[in-house]
Amino acid sequence: MIRSAAFLLALCSSPWLAACGPIGARAPRFEAVLRTDWEARPDGVWIGERFWANRLQDWRLEGGAARCVEGRRRFGFRTLHALTHRLAGADDGSFRTSVLVDAGAGERRGSAAGFLVGAGGEHVDHRLTAHVAGAPAEDGGVLAVLDGAGRVRFCDFEVPGDAGGTWVLRSDAELDALAELPAVLDGLGFGASGPRPVRLELVGARFGERRTLTLTAREAATGAVLSTAYLEGAPETAFDGSVALVSHRGPAVDPSEGRPFGYAFRRWELAGDLVARDDGRAFGPLLFVHYSVDESGADPVLRLVAQAAPLGATDGRTATLEILDEGGRARTVATARLDPDARTFSFVVPGGFDPYADTRFEVVHVPHDANGELAPRRTQRYGGVIPARPTDGVLDIALLSCQKSFTGGLRWNEEGFWFPHADVARGVDALEPDLLYFAGDQIYEGDVTPAVRAPEHEALLDYLGKWYRHGWSFGELTRSVPSVVTPDDHDVYHGNIWGNAGVALEAPDGRTLSAQDRGGYTMSARFVNAVHRTQTGHLPPPVDPSPLANGVLPFHTTLSYGGGSFAILSDRMYKSPPAVVVPDGAIVNGWATDPDWDARKSSDVPGAELLGASQETLLERWGSAPARGTEWFRAVLSQTPFVNLATLPAGARTGAAIPGMSIADRGAYMAGDRPAQDMDSGGWPRTARDRAVGLLRDARAFHLAGDQHLASVVRYGVEEFDDAPFVFTAPAVANTWPRRWFPNPRDRAPRGTERSDAAGAEAEPPYTGRYLDGFGNRMTVHAVANPRRTELEPTRLNDRVPGFGAVRVRRVEGAGGAEVTFTAWPRWEVPTEPGARPYGGWPVRTVLPPLERR
Repeated sequence: MIRSAAFLLALCSSPWLAACGPIGARAPRFEAVLRTDWEARPDGVWIGERFWANRLQDWRLEGGAARCVEGRRRFGFRTLHALTHRLAGADDGSFRTSVLVDAGAGERRGSAAGFLVGAGGEHVDHRLTAHVAGAPAEDGGVLAVLDGAGRVRFCDFEVPGDAGGTWVLRSDAELDALAELPAVLDGLGFGASGPRPVRLELVGARFGERRTLTLTAREAATGAVLSTAYLEGAPETAFDGSVALVSHRGPAVDPSEGRPFGYAFRRWELAGDLVARDDGRAFGPLLFVHYSVDESGADPVLRLVAQAAPLGATDGRTATLEILDEGGRARTVATARLDPDARTFSFVVPGGFDPYADTRFEVVHVPHDANGELAPRRTQRYGGVIPARPTDGVLDIALLSCQKSFTGGLRWNEEGFWFPHADVARGVDALEPDLLYFAGDQIYEGDVTPAVRAPEHEALLDYLGKWYRHGWSFGELTRSVPSVVTPDDHDVYHGNIWGNAGVALEAPDGRTLSAQDRGGYTMSARFVNAVHRTQTGHLPPPVDPSPLANGVLPFHTTLSYGGGSFAILSDRMYKSPPAVVVPDGAIVNGWATDPDWDARKSSDVPGAELLGASQETLLERWGSAPARGTEWFRAVLSQTPFVNLATLPAGARTGAAIPGMSIADRGAYMAGDRPAQDMDSGGWPRTARDRAVGLLRDARAFHLAGDQHLASVVRYGVEEFDDAPFVFTAPAVANTWPRRWFPNPRDRAPRGTERSDAAGAEAEPPYTGRYLDGFGNRMTVHAVANPRRTELEPTRLNDRVPGFGAVRVRRVEGAGGAEVTFTAWPRWEVPTEPGARPYGGWPVRTVLPPLERR
């Protein structure tokens, strides 16, 4: 501890005071740019549109204070970022931020409360920076905190620590493990009198090459200084980037739940000429929308779901949907109440708008204040456009799936953290699609933060916080392009789903099985149904609304739009659990652990289901019906292809080997692989798979899917090769699980005369052609984007061949039918830019026969 005289000498020499004039002169006045209004807001989880909480469930408003309700060791530094205000320190100047900290009734060693400044910066997307929490890493900023003993200190939040593996980010960093910046300190802190409410103030100044930070803790009641720290030569990064409140562990224990709380904060202010403001970065209370337009009836039906923040119990619970005419005059067409679990407003508008003209809409929400009264000054109008339906005989579809944000090697920038997938959104936007298909895994239960499975209300908030990232990434697209969204396993907190119509089974041989392997769903029906409402609530009602045995509601349905008739499936909801229905092979998580057992010979047991009777009936009726109205092609949308297009290295028995598989050099072929036998794929069970593919063939439909992280185009075969339609599987937006397809070329069957047009392919690569997958399913492989060394940074992301899919369906005049072009685009490409190239082997084209008409 530095003596007071020494501290005063150092403080007097600071450039900030030098700029103020002689000692005793009035300090510069900081006009408050950000001043919280939490006292006027209702209590609840959501802090407000100007803030992002890490995690969503870790913060709440209580009596005008933002309280961190998570103080457990394993969650480390919890942050509440300001979205609309940041430091932009390119020029000389200063800033001041202050907050009232409730230090609680007892001291906890290792706890801290205060500020994080300079996270991210102008070179980092602010949506990414808003997630800085838990663990230090590059572009993490500087901590200016009051510790549990009442002393202030500065810590570097950019020196990387152990961020964990590739699945979920570790967030249990400790205060004393951080690199403390060498500051001049003074004050005894709380001393013997114990914790108390404290006014914490941080002042930063930069003048030329001199940069200082001064952090002061004062007793709130008297203004007496408890502790002060002065940092000369502060990091330059501290003046450029986000400003956040920080709560690390905490001083109190919640008596109702018996777990530690963090700190509470009131009257947060941020001001100064280094503060930049951008109200366009606010997020909420209406966050994003998904909508569809169904043309199967006489009039088009608009179904729109507006995703809301977790509004407080006394907040506004209704919203209205307005259609705007060319003059901007609004007409209310629907009203909706907030779904208490999904936090959605769902609107259905049967007709009443011109499908052949762009139609502007606005969702309008009026929040309430702390007294439960309407607060019209904070009314939000979230707008978008319903585009005119395509009439030129062309429909463009963008295909996306698997949105992983963290795959290891943490950096708080685009070199180590993939959210918000801005390059993918930019590439998709350049395609100007008519329809978006999000094919599954819009979230991962383990990613930025670990999954919370209980209690139920916290699990729902945990999911919503992850789902909000999806909307933050792609909301600018979904507000002006119709979309189809189908959840997959990770969306409902599974590794794999064996839905089994909602029934969990016991192993017939008495083995102990995991909850997942027994079938059904591991999460409650309430949780799964909330997920379904957020992701599929904008689709037409299910063809068969009968709930599963456990109360989970299905979503399989049909949709007609832009000349296309779409069957939308859940290819895991009714699927049998192989660990139960296949008694041999010692199946665990869909993989046989018995090295002498061959799934190709023994796994196709009688009665095993893939789609289930309800969805097979849907396909049969949909596919056999004559085309109606403007329909001129058909497509099936589901989560995964109906083959197992993957190989494993020699000696590997299960998918556990996949994350650690070596990445091939450019042009290299990985010899020695064998076909995978992954029962989580759509290749099992084979008999049910053949029925499903036969129904696609009868419907003259092509198939779009995701899930596999391996972009491919395959033509299905049932009785013969090439006797069934094509399936296009999109690249993952980002992934941890880089599957590959390197079959033994000697296993390739003779090729027939029919083939697709694979642009730019002078000779077929050995992984293309006619093969049997690991279950004996016939397939003709036309294109595959195998993992390869790209030498494009970040290689941890790009070597796993991420990207998005593009599908163009063009009506063939005269002869009828349609030409379909499938293209897999790398994540780093913008298709309309000069020199942009898809993955090798694409585009792939095929021609569909004409549909039968009435």
